Amino acid sequence: MTKYASETYTPELFIDRLIRRLGLRSSSALAREVGLSASVISKVRHRRLAVSGEILLKIHEETG
Repeated sequence: MTKYASETYTPELFIDRLIRRLGLRSSSALAREVGLSASVISKVRHRRLAVSGEILLKIHEETG
């Protein structure tokens, strides 16, 4: 499991806030909206995958 620099790192809140901000209903809808697989979103949410620069860039490119 990846160690995170901050104990306050909360990827599940990041995902939830993105879903709300974009007016979506689910993680699957978020995945479709930003062009990532549902598996990647799930792994980020459950802290099995860190939010990498590549993921952030993809989200930024697709949502502005």
